[in-house]
Amino acid sequence: MKQNPRPAGTRPAGIRPALFLAIAALATPYAAHAAPMSDMQMPDMQSSGMKMPASGFSGHGAHDCPTPGSGLTPELSSWRTPVPVTAATSEATLPTAIITPGKAARVHLAGTPDVHFPLRPAEPGGSVSSAGMVRFTVPATGTWRVMLGNRAWIDVTASGTALASTGHHHGPACSGIGKMVEFPLTAGTPYTLQLSGSGTPDLEVMIAPMIAPAN
Repeated sequence: MKQNPRPAGTRPAGIRPALFLAIAALATPYAAHAAPMSDMQMPDMQSSGMKMPASGFSGHGAHDCPTPGSGLTPELSSWRTPVPVTAATSEATLPTAIITPGKAARVHLAGTPDVHFPLRPAEPGGSVSSAGMVRFTVPATGTWRVMLGNRAWIDVTASGTALASTGHHHGPACSGIGKMVEFPLTAGTPYTLQLSGSGTPDLEVMIAPMIAPAN
């Protein structure tokens, strides 16, 4: 049976007059001040002086730097002039994908589905990400840093085993280096650097001894 709507402001049957008036008095201030979400304004972060977050991953504090790469130390100056290297997609092509420690490289990666890692990465990345491998040896035993310009997962392997990293840092301020991961490496040992889960097909990479200060 269809019910006729109760006129606004009338008391529902069964509620005492005093209780009805108390409920109405409590609800009135909230109804008067309520506003639909479409009428609410979000603060303008730029006009209010609030800092907007920096986009990208091009180095710690890059949005506050006078010029790109101004924070590079002499030991990392090669970061400004990376040499092109095409990453390997399998063990068979690793001999042609060599990077030299102390020299920055712009590594061109392949689509993740096309890469066949000898050792499955801890974070392999999705089907639309980029990945690849390069080979290197270090001239001196000690702690070395693998540096990237953008986000990607790093695995350093030798003889089919992944090495445990010993430190993680942002790159030096205003350097353009976004990520540094430290590994204990032995002179003359052939290492494979597996790069996975990259959101870009071209990735700046550099391997350097741990002499530059970390932030």
